[in-house]
Amino acid sequence: MGLSLNIDVSARSFYEPILVSEFVAKHFRRTNLSKPLSDQDRIKVKKALKGVRVKLIYMNYAKTCKINGVSRDPISQLTFTLDDKRTNVSVVKYFREKYNVVLKYPSLPALQSGSEARPVYLPMEVFTLYQDDHVFVFFLFVTDSLV
Repeated sequence: MGLSLNIDVSARSFYEPILVSEFVAKHFRRTNLSKPLSDQDRIKVKKALKGVRVKLIYMNYAKTCKINGVSRDPISQLTFTLDDKRTNVSVVKYFREKYNVVLKYPSLPALQSGSEARPVYLPMEVFTLYQDDHVFVFFLFVTDSLV
């Protein structure tokens, strides 16, 4: 018996849309999304979702975005400047006022779209993974016995 390393690299196609928050809960074994992600989990989520397209569908409004990253801070702490260049607003308040959506998981980080200089913050719980995209999930298992 010796130390063995098993690397499971899997690519999945989505056959039915799934909310990003549900994807995180399912594939990263998170039972409580009301608690913040650890830095290690946040980095795993970022690697899995970078380059993936997500879609917001709200009433007659649809928006598709490409994920560039995941914020370090929880969405409850994130703010941005509106187009008028004077008004600073929290992401939580913006989604509540613009879409009448009260975020259930304000301690989760935000998905990031847009540029590094001007990121667009997207709540995981209101965006759906785009049906035809692929997500690569990397798992690393170290065991004490040879397989």
